[in-house]
Amino acid sequence: MKIVQFIVLVLLCFKITYAQTIEGKVTDSNKEPISFANVVAHKSADDKIIGGIITDEDGTFSLKINSLDEFYITISFLGFEKKTISTTTIQSTPNLGDIVLKELSNKLDEVVVEARKRLITRKSDRLVFNVSQSLSSTGGDMLDALRVTPGIKVQNDELFMIGKDNLRILVNGRILQIPQQEVSNYLSSISADDIKSIEVITNPPAKYEAEGNSGLINIIYKKGRKNSWISRIRGVYTQATYGKGSLSGNFNYQKNALSLSSNLFYTNGSKLITDTNQFYFQNETWDGVYPRRYFSEPSLSARLSLDYDISESFLIGAQYLASYGRFRTLNPNDRVNVFDSQTNDLLRTIRTNSNNLEETPSHSLNLHTEFKLDSISKVEVNLDYFNYTNDQDRTYTTFSEDNGTVTPGSLDIGNNIGDQGIDNYSIRLDIESPLKWANLSYGGKLSFTETNNAIAFFDLTSGNPVQDNSRSDKFTYKENTQALYFSLEKMLSQQWMFKGGLRFENTTTEGNSETLNEVNINDYMRLFPTININYIAGQNNIFSLDYNKRITRPSFEFLNPFENVQNPFTIVRGNPFLQPSFSDNLSLTHIHKQKLVSSLYFSKVTDGFQQLAQVDPNTNIQEISPQNYYETTKIGLTESYTFTKWKWWESVNILDIHYSDATSLVDFTNAGEKGWNTYLATNNSFVLNSEKTVMASANFWYAFPGVYDIYRTSSTSNLDLSLKFFFLNKDLQLGLNAYDVFRGQRVRVEGETNNVNVAFRNYFDTQSFRISLLYKFGNKKIRVKRKKFGNQDEKDRTKN
Repeated sequence: MKIVQFIVLVLLCFKITYAQTIEGKVTDSNKEPISFANVVAHKSADDKIIGGIITDEDGTFSLKINSLDEFYITISFLGFEKKTISTTTIQSTPNLGDIVLKELSNKLDEVVVEARKRLITRKSDRLVFNVSQSLSSTGGDMLDALRVTPGIKVQNDELFMIGKDNLRILVNGRILQIPQQEVSNYLSSISADDIKSIEVITNPPAKYEAEGNSGLINIIYKKGRKNSWISRIRGVYTQATYGKGSLSGNFNYQKNALSLSSNLFYTNGSKLITDTNQFYFQNETWDGVYPRRYFSEPSLSARLSLDYDISESFLIGAQYLASYGRFRTLNPNDRVNVFDSQTNDLLRTIRTNSNNLEETPSHSLNLHTEFKLDSISKVEVNLDYFNYTNDQDRTYTTFSEDNGTVTPGSLDIGNNIGDQGIDNYSIRLDIESPLKWANLSYGGKLSFTETNNAIAFFDLTSGNPVQDNSRSDKFTYKENTQALYFSLEKMLSQQWMFKGGLRFENTTTEGNSETLNEVNINDYMRLFPTININYIAGQNNIFSLDYNKRITRPSFEFLNPFENVQNPFTIVRGNPFLQPSFSDNLSLTHIHKQKLVSSLYFSKVTDGFQQLAQVDPNTNIQEISPQNYYETTKIGLTESYTFTKWKWWESVNILDIHYSDATSLVDFTNAGEKGWNTYLATNNSFVLNSEKTVMASANFWYAFPGVYDIYRTSSTSNLDLSLKFFFLNKDLQLGLNAYDVFRGQRVRVEGETNNVNVAFRNYFDTQSFRISLLYKFGNKKIRVKRKKFGNQDEKDRTKN
């Protein structure tokens, strides 16, 4: 309890001083919002700047002033006359409502419109992709929106931050707690039309967990129209080698102080995944092909979110996420052809067929409350519970043959059974408390996780199951984390702004293996600083310097010691003793007209981990398990340019070039790998008619040959094409999509283990055609009783 008492003591040590909040919305004469306008407070006596802020995408601002002196406010934006608001006006009405700026007569109209309607905006610590302004995202799902989000790459339905890896996903500022294999299904269940924006947080504030080496993706839902309800139903059929169908629906309701939203997603079908590998032994070459058919039979996910405004200053809410996946993997014809290295003659073939059934129910519950201590101070409390179960049952048969004849004694039949149960409880407290000299936020979190694993292996070769105790185990893993943080933001002048924070995390882990009679305890404390310095050199140029330290903890899947025997020569298992990795990240960013974003970055990862193959050159047995095996340093340049000159064409273009220098931490691989990596991407959307009822898009990316950690990689590419048709006043939408048209997502990875050269290539059947149909309906005018309180423009929960 000492750590709890310490947290409470620290949180109570901060004193809230006098302050007030001035709110408003900046618009032009046509009532169109002006984003990124400067709102600056000056002391009346000497014109000294005492505070400032930039308007959001919708033109709104909330400026906190910590001063007893008289002051006035100036509001300015390129192409408009500056406006000054006096102390008397501010004191009488702190909520200034709509503030109209007058256009300068010598400025072109198109410049003003271009600045207002941005597809991409850059804030102090994040890039904001405004999904509601994106042509590419219209009528699609969340995964479609992420495919065209600058800085994000979707490959094999997995998300990557360009030039980095290991990111985390947030929804409305809260960590998404669902199994990794369910992430793509969950994102597919969300209609992009329900999303306001996607925040790519490259330098997360100290408020957020330090988890995720490359940062965070925050998905922000639109605020529902007051006193209305809307619903969407979407059906999708995807044809690759095999067919797969899904049905999803969502419902959003808001009346008076009540807000309710829900999603439901169902999918059924299968896809073909083909893994290939080559092992170049001294006398033999092993060429393996492992085609597996992966069934969802079925997969379900649901989300229910509820918020209620008890008063203007007190909100309570809850969110429940549930998923159930029944996944079957059939490997009917795995084969390894063994050739003579000198003559290239076929010596023998190892064949395997297997059937793996996996069930993964999960439940995630969040209870939250938010209340204002005064007009500017806010407290938020989150209680979370997460439960996840993974039950696996795999049976395989393998044998060797020569010229079609089974080799005597080569038959091997086995059965792997694994059960994993995970429970996590956490409580988080966040406080925003402006002080006289800066805006301060602080808080803490307690998290408790317990994992129970039971694995068993049975030899079925004789016809009767015989348990192999050397491959059976009961393993318990506990992880407890306590965290404290504080961050502050200060406008140093009209041009300079500082934002920094420090997060302290103490983690204790305990792994207990009954079979080995071994207990491993790990206890580590870390400080995670974040620094952000912004310099506004004018309306067209903003510079930002960022630094942060991050941590990546092993996933539940990697910690699961379940052993998957593919054949007598290939064994895949988890590693419950895996350690976290850490990264240091530094970047210098220049933003020109919110269209061209240039970023120089440096990143260093220590104790990096991933799946690693260890091959015994004497027995030819390959063991694959996650290991802390590398340390990587990267330095690079990213350029992003947004082209929106014409209303009928939207184009986002990205170039990333970085140099990677990786060193191996284990003695059985190559010593390391270094080299250049280059990535190009262009995402283009077109409006094909004046009614905007027919749209098309063409999205392409290409990765040149390079290096990944201690491996060499081949080039990969991807081309997606789509057509969208809108009917019934755009309430009915038809989408036609072609993905990975040229089957370019087949990367070849080469490395070395125990002086044996190895190569891997995996293909996830990404070349596919999809047809989707979406229908939305609702009631925009629900009769209500007038009340003095309600949902009044709540602050973005991701802000500090």
